[in-house]
Amino acid sequence: MRNNLVSIILPVYNGARFLRQSIDSVISQTHGNFELIIVDDCSTDESPEIIAEYVNKDIRIRTIRHSHNQYLPQALNTGFQAALGDYFTWTSDDNIYKPNAIACLVTMLSSDIEADVVYGNEATIDEAGNAIPGYDMDTPEVIPILSCIGGYFMFKKQVYFDVGGYESEWFLVEDWQFWLKAYNAGYKFVKTEECNYLYRHSTTSLTATKQQLIVAKAIELSLRNLVTNRSKYSDIIVMRAYLKNIRRCQIVNYRAKAHECLDLAQSIRSDAIKYLNLELVNWLEGK
Repeated sequence: MRNNLVSIILPVYNGARFLRQSIDSVISQTHGNFELIIVDDCSTDESPEIIAEYVNKDIRIRTIRHSHNQYLPQALNTGFQAALGDYFTWTSDDNIYKPNAIACLVTMLSSDIEADVVYGNEATIDEAGNAIPGYDMDTPEVIPILSCIGGYFMFKKQVYFDVGGYESEWFLVEDWQFWLKAYNAGYKFVKTEECNYLYRHSTTSLTATKQQLIVAKAIELSLRNLVTNRSKYSDIIVMRAYLKNIRRCQIVNYRAKAHECLDLAQSIRSDAIKYLNLELVNWLEGK
């Protein structure tokens, strides 16, 4: 296995509760040639003290602190713009790498000359660290439909710089927007069935506290992307993307927007509605 330097960005905003577990999981990696850049987005809890403790005991760890809270996309950009590695990834302050996580992804990237982005499955845990039911990630061709890449991924550094990093406009769906940019630019995504990452379902996470906003932003991003990049996708992918947006619209009760999406799906296949379940059809009809 090649000993490529991996830059791991860890954005933190008031994440003291699980931060030690996250950092410890990085330090425990069997691939030891990494730099961990912890970006403190102006935390007001004990996070700065925890970060300082780890910086002082491991030379592979450094930190950058924002003078004011700038939100996740800019925190990621701050970290990656300071990164020195051949390969890039980032993790969250409440998630955990298994020991071989980074080694597995490095092996994939270094052995497949055409691969630009690699990712794998993840297990889910609750706030106490107990396993809960999860699901495997989808394959890359569905990236125009949904964000099929979870927290376990790695990409070559040029991908980040070529697509322009993360965009503050898409806060809450910045990860999917980044993957869409890379996918639309023609970068090759490769999935492994390995599961080396623990994703924590936490009541304080953005996913839990901002669900409605996340879904609304996902609809906006998807529809804009389908207009801009329609020619890059097959008809079936486009139809499935519009149908997926109907399901999103139900979550946020955007019935008028859902009908627009159905019309667009039916412009591709007149029988597109048959791919929706009865509950969704009834919701569309106001039943």
